[in-house]
Amino acid sequence: MTAVAALPLSAELLTVLAELGHSQPTEIQTLAIPPLLAGRDVIGQSQTGSGKTAAFCLPILERLPRGPQRVLRALVLCPTRELCAQVARELRRLGRRHAGLSVLTLAGGEPIGPQFARLERGVHVVVGTPGRVLDHLRRGRLQLQTLRCVVLDEADRMLDMGFAQDVETILQQTPAERQMVFFSATFPRSVEELSAKYQREPLRLTVAAEPEQAPNLRQLYKQVANGEKPAALLEILARFADGPSLVFVREKATAAELSRSLRAAGVSADALHGDLLQSERDLAMAKLRNRSTRV
Repeated sequence: MTAVAALPLSAELLTVLAELGHSQPTEIQTLAIPPLLAGRDVIGQSQTGSGKTAAFCLPILERLPRGPQRVLRALVLCPTRELCAQVARELRRLGRRHAGLSVLTLAGGEPIGPQFARLERGVHVVVGTPGRVLDHLRRGRLQLQTLRCVVLDEADRMLDMGFAQDVETILQQTPAERQMVFFSATFPRSVEELSAKYQREPLRLTVAAEPEQAPNLRQLYKQVANGEKPAALLEILARFADGPSLVFVREKATAAELSRSLRAAGVSADALHGDLLQSERDLAMAKLRNRSTRV
């Protein structure tokens, strides 16, 4: 398949893809979209950056009911809050012509009250981390009876992070007649066992990883005494860092102290560590991305 227009999608979604400049589907999109639209259980094995998010988002959007009623139809489980935000953004971006589309992120690090309110008003798609989704289920705020599709994104990573029991508890509360989709970079025994337990005759789709290119990296090191580190860091930043930079330290207190000393030396810097509020961490990363913070 060489053109997005050849995908079995509605004119509405094809128009959105054209507006976004997508003329050719990736290999995983070509392989996965038709069986997902047909309701098949699928295991998609592909690397990050292969287009897998759109591969499952487009079928979810295609199969959502039209009209003012907001009924939960799809649940996407992700291992991290950041990946939840990324998937939710993609759903909203691709679903921009779906009138009234409601996508809710349920993840830690955000206040739970507004999430209650959104659930009460009704949503079409929930994208969440296992812990926060399970929290809402136990409180009775989230009901899964109307689900038609469940996606485990980065399933291998999710299980490696210790979410296996939470994931199983959630899957046990989903309807028997629902589509179950796994996307995973690898297929370890843990994912294989989960698939055997919850999927029905899944179609296995594998996209080979691209050969690794030689990284365009320059690696240097400088051996200095403890007291000489701040001066050495300033010298390295001045000589080699012509763009945004990350400096890793051992302790949270050191991160705060070093960011203050860099600012005192005239270098725009922010700290990023676990004692900060999630909003403060998000702001620090946003400022690094838009280059208003250098370090």
